[in-house]
Amino acid sequence: AVRHASQEMEFRYAIERQVSMRPFDGTFSEYNTVVQFGYIALFSACFPLASFCAMLANFVELRVDAHKLGFEVRRPRYLGAKDAGSWQQMMELLSWLAIVVNVLLLATTS
Repeated sequence: AVRHASQEMEFRYAIERQVSMRPFDGTFSEYNTVVQFGYIALFSACFPLASFCAMLANFVELRVDAHKLGFEVRRPRYLGAKDAGSWQQMMELLSWLAIVVNVLLLATTS
């Protein structure tokens, strides 16, 4: 009975700690990932090292976001989605635009 009571106290403490944290501000701040994708897709022919730089930046951002979600903000509620929403349309547009831009870049510099 004592072990059960201590587990319950730990559980209550964890809940109180979560409630006292600031709320999660959503994923809108992830637009920088879409902007980064656009730069890489559109101009990777001009600066091939940009892909490596983006990979390093994404790794650092992943670790920082993991720390933020684990220790600084309340656990967000899960809201399911069938796709990436409006960001998916933007990334598709950037992909098609990148084909045209890269072909033009390669044609004008060759």
